[in-house]
Amino acid sequence: MSRRDASVLSTVGHELLGLSRKSSEKRHDLFFRKGWGDARVLEELSRAGFMAGPAKSGEIRWKARETRLKGISLDGTFESPLAAFLPGEAKEGRVRAYLPKEVDGLTPVYVLFAMTGEEGFKTRIGAFSRPLLELGIGTLLLENPYYGLRRDQGQTSVMLDRVQDMLTMSVAAVEEGKFLVSALRRAGFKRIGVAGSSQGGMVAAVVGCLVAEPLAVAISLAAHSPEVIFTEGLLRSFVDWEALGLSSPEEGVARFKALFGGGDVTALPGLVRPEAARIIGARRDLVVPGHSVRKIHQAWPGSRLSWLPGTHVTSLALHVPAFRRSLVESMEALSGR
Repeated sequence: MSRRDASVLSTVGHELLGLSRKSSEKRHDLFFRKGWGDARVLEELSRAGFMAGPAKSGEIRWKARETRLKGISLDGTFESPLAAFLPGEAKEGRVRAYLPKEVDGLTPVYVLFAMTGEEGFKTRIGAFSRPLLELGIGTLLLENPYYGLRRDQGQTSVMLDRVQDMLTMSVAAVEEGKFLVSALRRAGFKRIGVAGSSQGGMVAAVVGCLVAEPLAVAISLAAHSPEVIFTEGLLRSFVDWEALGLSSPEEGVARFKALFGGGDVTALPGLVRPEAARIIGARRDLVVPGHSVRKIHQAWPGSRLSWLPGTHVTSLALHVPAFRRSLVESMEALSGR
C-alpha cells in the first residue's frame, strides 16, 4: 500500500461507525433511536421503491474551485429529485467533480458513492479521485442526504435517528445517482460508470440496474439488498430494537424487507452490460454476508467476482488499490478492451 493510501484510510474504521467494536452500549451510538418514523411516508417510499425509468431532469449549478490535483475541480449543487421527502438541509444535492484538464466525449467518468457514515469527500478524493485522474479517469463524488453539509439540523450522529431517514437516504441517493449519470450523458460523455464500497456499492448496484444504458459498474463489499445489513450482518448490533418495539433482529426481518426490498438487485432489471461489472467481496466480512455478495454475481451473468482475505473494515483499510483496479478494469470492459 502506498503512503497516500495508508494516510487516507488510517481512520476508515472510525468513518465506518467503529464497526470493529463487539457491541454498542450507548444509545447515541445506535441506529433508529427515534423509531420507525412517519408511517404514511414509509408506506409511500416503500411503494414507490427504487424507481426505474428516466432520471428526473434538472440542471447542476457548477462552480470552479482551486485544486492541487492534476486536473479540473468543480463543486456542483442541484435540487434533489427526492426533495419533497428530504429535510431542508438535504433538499439541495451536493457533488464534487474531478476531471482531466483535457476532456472529450470519450473521457471515462465515474459517479462514486459514499460509504456509511462518510461525510464530505476527503476519503474518496485521496483513495480514488487523485490516483484515477493520473490515469485520465474523472470522478463525480455525491454527498449523501443526512450527511455532511446535508445533515438534518436535529441529527447529532451519522447513526440515523429513524428508519424513515435511512429509507429516504437510500432512495434519494439512487435517484440522485441516476440524475448525475443523466447529466453526464447530456454533457456528451459516452464512457460512464458507477462505483462505491459498502453502502456506496449497494447504491451503485441499484443505479446500474435502473439505468437502461451501458455503464461500467464496480462495487465492493456490497449486499444484494439493504435489509440484509440490518438483519443479518454486524450492524444488527447497532440497531435500537427496543425503540422499534422489537426484541430482536429476527422480529424485524419481514418489516425491513417490506420497506427496503425494492433495492434488491436480484429483483431489478439486469445490467445492460453485465460483462463490464466487477464485484469484490471479503471472505471474513461480518457486515455483508458472503451469500449476499454471490447473489449479485448470479444476478449479473458475465460479471466478475473476486474475494479479499480479510474483514469489511480491514479490506477498506488495506485493499484500496484492488478497488481502484476494479474501476479501471470495469471501464476497460465497457470499452471492449
